[in-house]
Amino acid sequence: MSVPPSFVSPGWSAGESYQTVLNELPIPPYAAQHEIPSVKVRARVVWSDDGEEMIDGTSDAYAGRAVLVHTHDLRLYVRSVWLDADDVERVK
Repeated sequence: MSVPPSFVSPGWSAGESYQTVLNELPIPPYAAQHEIPSVKVRARVVWSDDGEEMIDGTSDAYAGRAVLVHTHDLRLYVRSVWLDADDVERVK
C-alpha cells in the first residue's frame, strides 16, 4: 500500500524538493482578510511537478474569492496556500 507524501515523515523528501502551487493566489492585503471558525476543506492544487491533485485541509480565513487552505503536505515549504474559491470545497 502506498502512503501519500503528506502522511510520511520528513525523511521521505530525501532527494525531493518543495513544489510550487501553480494555482496559488497572491497573499491578500491583511486588511482584506477575514477570519472564520476553522472548517474542513478539500482543495484542488496544481503542483509544478506532480500536476493536479485534490488535498484535504482546513480553512480559517478568506479575502474576497481567495481562501486560505492549511495542509500538512510536505511539498509545501509553508503549509498554507491561498486558492480561488472555485478550487476549494467545504467537507463534513
